[in-house]
Order: sequence, then structure tokens, then C-alpha cells
Amino acid sequence: MIGLMVMPIEDDIDDTQHDITPFDSSGGLGLFSLFPPNIPGQFTGIDFPPAQVGVNRPLLYTSANGLRVLVQAYLNMAEEDTIRLYVDENLVATSVLPADHGNLDVVMHIAAKLVPAGVHTLRYEILRKSGQPPEGAQIEVWFKIDPPGGNDPEPDLPGHQRLKPARLQLKPGQVIDEEVAAEGVTAVIPPWPFMTKGDKLKLCFHGIAVTPYTVLESEVGKEISVFISPENIRDAGPANPAVVVYQIEDQVENVSDFSERTTVISDPDKNWLDPVFVPLADEDLVSLDEVGVDDLEVQIITRTGFVKGQKLRLQWTATAQSGEVVEHNEEQSITRIGIQSFKIPNPIVLASASGQVQVDYRRIKDEGEPDRSEIYIFTLQGKTLRLPAPWMTDLVGGTLDPALSQTVVLCGPDDRIKKGFRVTLTWMGTSASGRPHLYQTYRDVSDRLVGQAIAFNVTGNNIAPLIRGSVGVSYEVSHATLNPALVSEKLYARVDDFKPVLPAPVVISAIDGVLNPAHVPYGTDIQVAAASYTRLGDVVHVEGRGDAGGVVFRDKLPIDQTRVGKDLEFWLDGEAIKFYREQFFSVLWWIERPDELPQSSALLELYIGDPAQSLQPPTVRRAPDGVLDPLENNGGARARVHVASPRPGDQVRLLVKGAPGEGSPTFAPLPLNADNVAFFVLRPSFIAENLGKLVEVLYELIRNGKTIQSRPLMLTVKTISDGDPVLTRPHIVEAGAVPLIDLRIIQTDLTCVVKPPLPIAEVGQRVWIMVSSEGIEPLVLRPGTALTAEEVTQGISVKAARSWFYSLKDLSGCALTCKIALKSTDDEDTALVLPVARYTVKVTEKLAIDTQTMLLNGWKLLGGTAYGLREREVVNNVQVRVPTGGRPPYTYRSANAGIASVDANGKVSGLSNQSTTITVTDADENQVSYPVRVMNVYRLILNNTFMTAAEAGAWFRQFGAVSMDNSGQPMGWGILHNNFVDVTPIYGGRGLYYGRFVSVNLSYPHLYAIEHSLLVSNGVMGSRNVFLSDGATRSRAMGYFPT
Repeated sequence: MIGLMVMPIEDDIDDTQHDITPFDSSGGLGLFSLFPPNIPGQFTGIDFPPAQVGVNRPLLYTSANGLRVLVQAYLNMAEEDTIRLYVDENLVATSVLPADHGNLDVVMHIAAKLVPAGVHTLRYEILRKSGQPPEGAQIEVWFKIDPPGGNDPEPDLPGHQRLKPARLQLKPGQVIDEEVAAEGVTAVIPPWPFMTKGDKLKLCFHGIAVTPYTVLESEVGKEISVFISPENIRDAGPANPAVVVYQIEDQVENVSDFSERTTVISDPDKNWLDPVFVPLADEDLVSLDEVGVDDLEVQIITRTGFVKGQKLRLQWTATAQSGEVVEHNEEQSITRIGIQSFKIPNPIVLASASGQVQVDYRRIKDEGEPDRSEIYIFTLQGKTLRLPAPWMTDLVGGTLDPALSQTVVLCGPDDRIKKGFRVTLTWMGTSASGRPHLYQTYRDVSDRLVGQAIAFNVTGNNIAPLIRGSVGVSYEVSHATLNPALVSEKLYARVDDFKPVLPAPVVISAIDGVLNPAHVPYGTDIQVAAASYTRLGDVVHVEGRGDAGGVVFRDKLPIDQTRVGKDLEFWLDGEAIKFYREQFFSVLWWIERPDELPQSSALLELYIGDPAQSLQPPTVRRAPDGVLDPLENNGGARARVHVASPRPGDQVRLLVKGAPGEGSPTFAPLPLNADNVAFFVLRPSFIAENLGKLVEVLYELIRNGKTIQSRPLMLTVKTISDGDPVLTRPHIVEAGAVPLIDLRIIQTDLTCVVKPPLPIAEVGQRVWIMVSSEGIEPLVLRPGTALTAEEVTQGISVKAARSWFYSLKDLSGCALTCKIALKSTDDEDTALVLPVARYTVKVTEKLAIDTQTMLLNGWKLLGGTAYGLREREVVNNVQVRVPTGGRPPYTYRSANAGIASVDANGKVSGLSNQSTTITVTDADENQVSYPVRVMNVYRLILNNTFMTAAEAGAWFRQFGAVSMDNSGQPMGWGILHNNFVDVTPIYGGRGLYYGRFVSVNLSYPHLYAIEHSLLVSNGVMGSRNVFLSDGATRSRAMGYFPT
């Protein structure tokens, strides 16, 4: 039986944090022998061979770290001695002695989940740093961790569902009247799960305890009969219905919940007052959730027979699930007829749960025995002694970062924590290798801590050893007025890098990672896809954090029958949205499951705010109204980012969504300057790749590792047209300002330049430069080679061979062309063409020649080569006339080469007595002409046949031959020497009078013949004229006729 009493509390309280050594101060005797391990609270008077001691289920949870085991101090304890604790052959705990062990008993813990049911050997061994052989001690322990009846499968319903209702040996419908009450009634109890010898069955007949019954070994597994005596029935009084329930307590004081109810009408006599009325009772069940922190109201109906001023004594008797009995008595005077209200203090109510409560009262009269009411029995359901679990400020989704140098654990606040109470924090973890780690510390509650969360600092020394492991954190509140102490629920956490295993939540109304408060002024839903991951008894938590730190948004929902297997929705209210405005908000959900580590979802990251207001689009210099003219930005562009409300540490990164590659450059984050501005350079290649395109330019704000994107700037990049006059134009330096290339003056190779600024030029862009003219292969000066850094800034300069220009026609036109491949994909066909520079090329002076008629009247005899004669030029039959100016080489052409021929050097020879024209053409195909008249040209004929004079005359006449007079006539015998080098082939060597007849076609009436004689003696030729007659001697004839 326990009660609550008020004790004086000191005013001056030290509320600083005090660490607790993991050693028991009662030890330290330096014992020579080793004692078996000791379990504080173990049961020694058990009858369950071979066990020496017993342990019940509550002992596993009296400490937040599990079952407490004490290894008593031993001789020569030393720093770094290792104590290993085993259950049978399984290592369950390890402790390494620190330097300040103080020769005290060592406290170790076995995690509840590692404790097996049944009888097992609990032992330890000491591994000394000195290297001595291990030594230790052991004990046989009955771990009775399953209470009678086992765990209730439906704990939310009243009554233990595995403890079946007692069966009363009454006829169907029979009531307990005066006759039955006088005999008593037998209750038959069915066998229950985990039934063992020594179990103690405690039956209650409508709140009256029946003599307990202890189970014998021979009765295990069989029905048990318990007699309800007439005294029990009379003490219980009348009831409709009377409730019969039972509990079972085993040898190690595991106590079951109350069984399911059996009800019967009990009316042994009719002189009892009406029972009390409990407003919060619903079908004889009161939930602590309904009671909360308030007192519980119990009402007594006062009506006829009650008198004002009479006293009413209320009696509250509760049997908690632990078996403890809680009593409370209160007396009041009747103040009015109708309803008299009693308030059961909240601590009494909490101490009574979960359990059966019976409430009755006595009406105390001036005379005689007090009148007794009927007993009202109800079930008080809910957790009472457990304080809410602590909370770690750095816990994210149930996971603690092992690299933290410190974390803060918050205990409470809770109205049950009063001034003067001591709050003890227990931090019990296990590393990835299974090594346990314990840390305990406490604070005493002062005035300033009342109603506040009690904060404890846990340093990295107690976090780092648990990397990739786990920790269980709980606290207890103790004071002389608390018996037992208040124990919290345990917080389990992973100590590891954050590793989500559940899908991220969804925030309704968030668009593209932005939640605009203007769209959800009253709040919005957070959807959690929990249907496939939760089970009955889980608690689903939602937590959200802003990047500015401070308050963490938290909410939770228990998984009951109505929520199991379903997705969940949580409400993110408008006030919370307003609180996190202009912050990056990370939200996740995680599952809390009894005795298991949390499971967390992935993070959903949002920006809460209106980017249209807080994150304006970037701007681009010299791009008015979002239009960028490449010709105004030859050297590239510059983007400006301005953040209206930055925070320390903010960075921004420009994002460009344009053409692939250089058209979508990437940038490293930049800090903001003193004007909250950052600048980003957009290189010329960005402009080149995006010519004629619409580009999205925005930025992302980076804050505490989170990002949010601004509104975009839709940037239109104009195109560059081939030959745009704004572009730089290539030119030939030697031409000067006049578009004339005068090769009469220019005697060296020519210099072609393209001056800066080159349009949006970048190192590596390919350039083609050439000079072209019609009808000739172009001169390639730059065959698509890459621009150098020097050329980008200073321009391009190349040499052009003079010989190519000189090969052009005089006054020809030529074009100087430059192409630049702005885009990486451009080739010569798609490259940008700069304005073309056009020039006229002056090669030479004008072509000229003497155009007067050339007269060729020298006496020329042709045809001698047919008779073996070698011709020679004849004076006045050959002349040379050459041009001036023009561009050599010259070519000469006769309009009729049969009249006058001309050779490559301009020499003209007469061939026929007519007129014709000679034309001269230079290399530029310029032409000049002059006329030629030919006279006095004849053709030699020779007939070697001997003929008579008449025959010779006829032969002459067919060619138009005429007689020739050597004396004073134009054609005499000397013409042969003038035309031929040697006339011997004609005359032969036959003597003076043997010659050939020669005739020339002159305008004389008679046919003359010349007889030539070759004077052999001195080679002098002689001749005489002969008039031919028909009777003359036949001779060979040689004649002449005009050509």
C-alpha cells in the first residue's frame, strides 16, 4: 500500500548538472574473494530449481539501460581492467575500469532484449591489465520475464484478454440472494498462459479480496477453484451487477492485469446506499487521456434521507497493475441536497493506473452505525507513472550525428516535476561492435526550472563511442514524496550518419520546391505515405526545421486501429508557415516503435516564401528588356544577382539553361558583397552558342546547405547577320583608304588585317581568311585555324603573296573575306561572315602599238624549199612591230596567216599580195591591232621535163607566167640570189648553155626566158634573155608566177 505525503522542500537548491560515476559507492572493500553477480531487487526465496535467484519483467525496465547487475569490488582493481558479463556463453555487456574507479562496485546493464526467458547462468570474468588469467564468479538465475497470462494482445480494451473470466458455480440466471450468500459461492478459474507452480491467484468479489490461492506443481495446467465466503459476499454488499475479476502474481512478483469480468446480481439484503457516480466513466472505464492533469471528479447523489451537515466519507481503493494498492480517504459535510462532489487528486489517480478502482462511501449519522453505499468498481486505464520521453535537440529523424561535439537532452516539462525533485538522466548506448556505454547525470529542480524543460549537456565523449550504434535515453524523477520514483519513457536513437529508409513526405500546395505563404494563409497538409510501413502501436512523428535554427516543428500520431495500414496527414498551420517564412524548411517523418530503433524518411526540402518578392530574377548588363545584342557585348556579358534579405553565410550560384555545352555554363557559388550583390561573367562563347535562342537565366540561393531557385530571366539573344556593317571589316594595309591595289607601286607581299573588336571572340574559335577573284583559284590566308589569346585582344594579321595579285587581269576586282566559327558546331559553311572588303587591282600601263599600215613590198620568191632551196628573208618583205604597256607575255595573231604571218616576237612576213590585220593580246587579254599590206610576192615553179618552146610557153601560160626582161625589169635573174641562200640545186653544173627557163608574170607582151649558166671556173653566174619560139630546142623550164 502506498500513499502520498507532503514533505518540506529546501529553498536553496543547486540545480547544476552533476555526473554520476558508474560504480556503486557501497562497495570498495577490496574483497579477497569474488562474489557472484548481484541483481539489485532479485528474488531469493524462490522454489524453482536449479535457479538460485529470480528476476521478474519489471526489473528489466527499472533502469533505462536494462537489467542492472552489480559486480562487487575485488582486490587490486586497476585502470583498464575489463569485466565481461555473460548469460550462458553469450557476451551481453562489457565494462572497462577508468582511472577513477575508486575500488567501488561496478554497475553493468543487460539490455532488456538480450535477456532470455528461463533458467540461465549469469557469470562474469575479469581480464586484468596485468595479464593474469581470467577469473570470475556465476549464479543460476530464473529470468521469469513472461508474466502470468502473458502480454495482453488487446491492451486498449479493459480486462486481460488471455485471462478468461471466472466461472461461478451457479445455475443459469441465478442470483446471489440471502440463501446463496449464506452458503458462499465457488469460482472456477481456467488455466492461464505461463502458469507455474507458486503462482498466487487473487480473486476479487466486487472489490472484496478473497483469500489468495497458491498453485501447486501438480495443478499447473489445470482449473483452479476458489471459494468466495459468505463474509466476502456480505462485505461486498448489494450490486447489480457484482463484478468478479482476478489477478495472478508469480513467485518473482510478476503481476498480471485483471482478468476479463464475470458479473452476477448480488443482493443479500436491501439496506445499502446508492453507489457513487463518476462522470468520466464510460461503461465502467476511465481513461487517463480524459483525466489529463486534472483531478478526477466523483459525485454522490444526496436525496431523501440525507440531511445537510451530515458527513460523507469517501473511500478510494485501487489495485494497480503492478499489484500495489493505492488508498485515498476524504470526508466532506453535505452542503446541499442534490449532488456532493469529491475531487480525487491527480497524483492519486495517476498512481492508481492502470488498475481496478473501487469507490464507496459512508454516511455518518449523529447516532448509530454509519450507512454504507454500494461499491462502484471501474477500470482506470492508461500509462501513469511514465513521464514523457526526453528529447534531443540535435536528433534528426531519430538519428544523432556521431560527429557532434555536444548535444542537449531536454526532459519535460511536466507538471509532476516539482521544486526540490531530482531529475536523473540515463544515457545507455551500444556501439557497432556491441560494446556498451553508460553515462548518467542529474539536476535538482530549483524555482527557475519548475515548469521548464530540464536540459542536460551530453558531450562528444559520450556520443563518439556509439558511432554506427544506438542509444537509449531516459530519465527518472525522484524525491522522498515519490514512491516509486517517476520514470520516463525511453527515447531510442541511432548514432550514425542520416540514412533514410522511408519515402519523403509531400507538402500539399508546394510547387517546384516552394511553399508560398500567400497561397496557404491558414496552413496546408503534410502527406505521409505510411500505409506500407506502420503497424499497430507505432507512433509516427513529423518534424520540420528552418535553416535559421530555433524552434523545430513537431507533430505525431499514434497508430491505432483507425490508422493502421493507412496513409497519414499532418497539418502545417499558418502560424508555423509564417514563422519559417523566407527560410529553407526541411521536413521528414519517422516511425517510433517500442523496443526498436527509429526508421526515418528522406528529407523534403522547401523554400517557404514568395520568390517573386524575395528572389527577383538576375539582370544582365547591356540587355535591356531581356534582349541581348551580341554586337553590344563582344567581350561577353555580366549577370548581376541581388538578394534583398540575405543572411550571414548566404551564397548564390547562377544557373543558365541554354544550348548544350558552352551555351549552358556552370558556375561556382559566390558570396554576396557589401551591397548584397554577386556578379557572374557570361563568356562570349555563351552568347555564341545561344545566338537566336531564348535562354533561361536564374540563380539559386544557398543557405545552410539548402538551395532555392529565383524567378528566371528569359533572355533573348539576338542573331548576328553575315556582313552586318557594324561588324569589323578586314582590310589590306597597303591599299590605304582607297579600295585600289596598285601593283605598280606595291612591290612586296600584302598585309591583310582584321582589327578588334572581333565579334564575341573566344580563344579557340576557328577563322578562315581568303582573297578571291573571278576566274582564278582563291588565295587562302587562314585555313580555319584557332584564334589565339593575343589575336582576340589585338586582332588578326596575315600576309598575302603579291604574285597572286599580279596574276590577275589589270583592273580586276578582288574580295577579302573573313569567317569566324562562333559556335562549337560551326564549320566554314555556317561560320559568321564579316563584311567583305572589295578592291580593284591595277597591274600595268595600257596596252598600245603603232597602228599605221605596215607595207611589205620587198621582192619575195616563195616555193624554193620544194626544190631544195633554203629561203632567206627579203628586205621589205619582213618587219617587226611590238606593243608597249599591258602585261606580258604578249601573243600575236594574224587575221589571215596566208597573207601575212607573225611569230611570237611580233615579226611579220608577207606571203600573199593582199591586206590583212595583226592583233596583239597581253596576259590580261587586252588587245591592239594594225593593218598589213603585202606586195611583190611570187612563187617559183620548176618543170624538169624537156619541152619545146611551144610546150614551155603553154606550161607558163597555165600559171599565168609572162616574159621577163632582165634589163631594167623588176624581176631579173638576181632575184634568186636575194631569196635563196644557194641556187645550185636549181642550175646544176652542166655548163653555160644548158640552163632552165625561168619566167615571171609581169605585164610584158612577150614571153621571155632567161637562160642561166653557172660559170664553173669562178662561180659567177651569167645569163641572157631569149625570146622563146615554137621551134626552139626543148629545154627544162623554170618559171615564176605571182602569189
